[in-house]
Amino acid sequence: MVPVRNPYAKPKENDAQTAIMGPQSQRRLTLKERTHQMQGSNVGYKKGKKGEQQTLTGKVAFNPIKDCAICKARHIGYAEPHRGHHKLCWNNKRTRGISSTTSLASIQESKRLKAFFEKPPQSHEIYTSANNSQAACEQFFHPKNPTTKISTEVPKATTAELTIMSSTGPTGEQMCSAVAERIADTSFQTEHQRKEAPLAMLALAGWVVEKIVRTNDKESFEKYFQGLTMTVPPADNMHDNPHYHSIVGHKLLLVDWKRTHGVEIPCGECTGTFQNDRTDFSKNKALFPIFNIDGPPSWAMVMSMVCNCCKRRVYANESDVLRQLPLYVSASYPVECKCAVANRNSHIAKNATNIFDQVMTTYANGDLCARLLYNAMN
Repeated sequence: MVPVRNPYAKPKENDAQTAIMGPQSQRRLTLKERTHQMQGSNVGYKKGKKGEQQTLTGKVAFNPIKDCAICKARHIGYAEPHRGHHKLCWNNKRTRGISSTTSLASIQESKRLKAFFEKPPQSHEIYTSANNSQAACEQFFHPKNPTTKISTEVPKATTAELTIMSSTGPTGEQMCSAVAERIADTSFQTEHQRKEAPLAMLALAGWVVEKIVRTNDKESFEKYFQGLTMTVPPADNMHDNPHYHSIVGHKLLLVDWKRTHGVEIPCGECTGTFQNDRTDFSKNKALFPIFNIDGPPSWAMVMSMVCNCCKRRVYANESDVLRQLPLYVSASYPVECKCAVANRNSHIAKNATNIFDQVMTTYANGDLCARLLYNAMN
């Protein structure tokens, strides 16, 4: 007959398992008890209750109702002790809850300056014209005649001098006249009415390409282009042409590394090199904008290049191309390499990027950055 098993009997301990695990595992403390032991060994530990604010170091933040004797007495309705508020309490008239000595000194200086500027101006500080006589005024504004007579006769230039002057390239007056002539053309206005760049800048870029870039005149090119950039020069007749006068000082870029620096750019995906094909301006009459924070945008004529091996097409102002160039060459393009993203309609200049890097960390607002660029264009 099989004996009946007692369901309430305790199971026998496995002697083999006990020998392997040891007595410590059998009497292991719970996680909660271990947590209390660690808290007891941590000197200066103050556990905050649920809902209390903590500081950066993990301690409980200052609460005037609990930590300030006067505020605590007012809160519970007891008599206030004869002492000042806690130095971290914002009801303290001397510290206002600020423990930094630098901040306290700044507050004292602000109070001093406020009291100084609220005082009415003294009699010796007020500007007056009582001591300015009519004779002194006439003497100050009297035109001063030059002591030496300047000759207005212009000596006639010889044939050799005229040849040298004509070889130096076009002048600002010729640029101004060419811009005025092209803008007056109705067909030119109709052709470029939907372009982003100003009409005067498009007219000047077309004239510069015809008279300076395509002529391969090295002296004329080096006269106006400093690296990649050409600054629109002033002219004597610019005051009669408001279109040309509006672009004086603007920058026109020719992003052609082979023409400006004589650099061959290797292809990053094969063993070939990039060869110049054409610019966007030569095909579509389009200029690439580079927005600045200190003035109007710069306009670039960007070269499109094709690899002679894999036939890959890139633009000369892409980040992949800029990384292949030497540092002193790529620095002439006024855009950070990380911001020269391909397939974009515009770039942000280095001065604007430096400001946006500081602004976006504290005030990440795209409207603010766009407003800064918009205001810079006037």
